[in-house]
Amino acid sequence: MESPEGIATNVLADRLTRLEQAGLLDKRRDPVDQKRFVYTLTQKGRDTIPILLDMIVWGGMYDAQTPVTRQFLERVTNDRATVISELEAKVPRHQ
Repeated sequence: MESPEGIATNVLADRLTRLEQAGLLDKRRDPVDQKRFVYTLTQKGRDTIPILLDMIVWGGMYDAQTPVTRQFLERVTNDRATVISELEAKVPRHQ
């Protein structure tokens, strides 16, 4: 609830479960704190990066509430492949 999105924990848990069941996320115990879980994108989840970028660009064009900078929109528009590669490099690999 304290995050900027204001998502209730039960709603977040439900969404994470749905994403896991859809094969987009993998859930594992945190090796440091066994009470917690770590979520990573599966390959199927990683393959959504280009789609999500398209949605961000669309939102940036048509929705003033979309929190995206003009600089980022220009980068995606002018050098999409590099942006995708950079994002994929930042996302931990599913093992």
